[in-house]
Amino acid sequence: MSEDKIAFRLDRSVLFLNIRIVLTVLIFLSVATIMLYDNLNLKEFITHRTKKFAQDLTFQHAASITKEFNTRMLNMNMIADSLVQTNSTSSSQQLLEFLARKAELSVFNELYFIGTDDLINTNFHDTINLTNHELHLPHVDLLLNTQELDHACITYDGVSNIYYTRFVAQQDKPLGILVGVRGKHNLQDLIQLKALNNQTVSCIVDKNSGIVVAPTNAHLKQDMNLDNFVMFTDTQGSRVAIQAVKEDIASLTEAVHLVRNNQDKSILITYTPLGINDWGLVTFIPENLIAVGSQDYILRTLLISVVSICLFGIIAITAFISYKNNKRQMERIAFHDMITGGLNNEGFQLRFHEIVAKAKGNTYAVALINIRNFKLINEKYGKKEGDRTLKHIHHSITTCLKANEFTGRISADRFFICLREHQQEAIEGRLKDICREINSFNTTDSPFHLLEFHCGVQIVDDTTADVTRIQDHARQAYDLAIRENLFCVFYQKSFTEKLLWEQELDMMFETSLRNKEFKLYLQPKVDLETGTVCGAEALVRWLHPEKGFIFPSDFIPLFEGNGKICQLDAYMFEEVCKVLHRWHQQGRHLIPISVNLSRQHYFRNPEFLDTFAQLAQHYQIPPKLLDFELTESIFFDTDQFNSVKKSLEEMHKLGFLCSLDDFGVGFSSLGLLKEFDIDTIKFDRQFFLDVSTKKSKTILESLMRMSEELGIKTVAEGIETREQLTYLNETSCDMIQGYIFSLPLEVSEFELWLDSLENRKPSIPQK
Repeated sequence: MSEDKIAFRLDRSVLFLNIRIVLTVLIFLSVATIMLYDNLNLKEFITHRTKKFAQDLTFQHAASITKEFNTRMLNMNMIADSLVQTNSTSSSQQLLEFLARKAELSVFNELYFIGTDDLINTNFHDTINLTNHELHLPHVDLLLNTQELDHACITYDGVSNIYYTRFVAQQDKPLGILVGVRGKHNLQDLIQLKALNNQTVSCIVDKNSGIVVAPTNAHLKQDMNLDNFVMFTDTQGSRVAIQAVKEDIASLTEAVHLVRNNQDKSILITYTPLGINDWGLVTFIPENLIAVGSQDYILRTLLISVVSICLFGIIAITAFISYKNNKRQMERIAFHDMITGGLNNEGFQLRFHEIVAKAKGNTYAVALINIRNFKLINEKYGKKEGDRTLKHIHHSITTCLKANEFTGRISADRFFICLREHQQEAIEGRLKDICREINSFNTTDSPFHLLEFHCGVQIVDDTTADVTRIQDHARQAYDLAIRENLFCVFYQKSFTEKLLWEQELDMMFETSLRNKEFKLYLQPKVDLETGTVCGAEALVRWLHPEKGFIFPSDFIPLFEGNGKICQLDAYMFEEVCKVLHRWHQQGRHLIPISVNLSRQHYFRNPEFLDTFAQLAQHYQIPPKLLDFELTESIFFDTDQFNSVKKSLEEMHKLGFLCSLDDFGVGFSSLGLLKEFDIDTIKFDRQFFLDVSTKKSKTILESLMRMSEELGIKTVAEGIETREQLTYLNETSCDMIQGYIFSLPLEVSEFELWLDSLENRKPSIPQK
């Protein structure tokens, strides 16, 4: 959190809460006002919604009627297609039977076919005598003379029948007109709106407001129109509404009108075009069918609104009183730690802004103090005892603080302390005093638990800096104290630079691996007995095109930490296999090459040996030429003890060799030789820094004799002086590796160095 955001956060939280309360009250008052206003206009609103509902309802009903018309026309199209396929040479009797059969199967009451004398066989007219049928088809002549071969239409005779006509053609040649007849009563049933208990009246009208299909419960004459509905037009207002409906019908515009008669009964009149000819559906709906009990609803809503306002007023007053009573508790929850009762991280940052940000630079220091292995207290004594210990730690810290100094628990067992000090000596002394005070509960007779601490400190030289960044610097110093097992470390600018450098290296890794910027270097191992080169160690060097040479000490620990070392190990192993494969093809003498193996393989991929075995097989490298070098730290991890032991057995089954690197650095080296099957041990260079003393010689000679008796080969690494070489010549050491013979060399340089030794041996004093 930035300093600007932390500043006056407590005041802002109170202000925001007040604003929320005021806004809540205003919002409710606004809603209450709207409700009261809405109640006064509720009737108009209900009327509007009623119209909308009626319009939607009749629109859906009209759509179903239109669908019925379209379905019948689709039937006509199918019958017409079948009629064409009967062939024009069919007999009249066959056509009669065909039409009768189709009429029986379809929804039509009767089917007719009217042929054209000049286009169709006269048998049609001889057989199908239309003089006995009263067909009211004024458009037949028009259809017979039209050039639109797919023309179809629907007509009504105004009395009892609906006619569906379809022009019939064969290969673009007109044959005649197919006529389907349906009784009016079918449509009368269809137009009746059943959704409102059949208490509505519907009819189909044309654009002149003439009745095309009348409702089943209305006895209308053929020439009746909307003006004849006297029951709905007995007032001036209703007549005006009927006229408005007629205007909408004339313009084929969907509409809904509300009409009141002299008994103050309301009728909704809706009009919806059907999209068939110029027809439309007119429906008369009593308003009370939709808006049932609206007056009672208005009264209930008004009463509920008044009661709600009163209740909310009571709730608002209660909430305000509760807010006043709990304000301090809210502040504690926001900025105080629930376990210790002191400041949490938010509270610490706020206090820093209030006090330190106003002081001069180099007046204060921020320290991060952490209890080592605090989790053991929780595991051994329980969480309750752990919380009690945290309270004690917080109390002890506050006891040691001066005016304008403060502390806060940020997480788990970590505390930030702001001290009014700027000298490193004084700060470290204060922190030691605090740690002694924390451990003061221990007594000689019955020690409870001696707590150990690590501290990281950032001296605040710039009080305008973001407090979060200052805390991060203290964390970086603390992380180094953990790694180096130190009590107190002070932040330096180089810490951040190192972090940025490591971040950059991490980002470059994948690209560099693809571009083969990691280079294989070889350092020879010389047989002490014969003076010949008997092996080499593979070492990695990073040659970046922009950054240049990057030291292994910069990237090896980094990649060990993030696990990328596993990829690098596999890459280097494959590079070694490629070199040995090339040497074999060139007829060179092959020597074993040892490859470093990180402990991260055991944590991330226990089956890693399969990958290495496949690479060796792919390049046809005998496994005995490949030696895995493992550091002692791998064997010290008790959690991985069995898996490491099993992997060593697997290495030997696969034919690989195994070396123990840095032998003697740890504290359990001799125990490792007993538990694990090792082919070679490499004595660390520290053994040979002083070979002039009798004690050093005795230790080395004993270890080498023991290795010889165990059948384990020995390598002395880091040999740089003639004195060291002369001494080793007097021991039973097998191999020597070090600068005295050669630095690590790039592969091509190593090959040249080997070639230069063909006629001579490395200079080794004779035993």
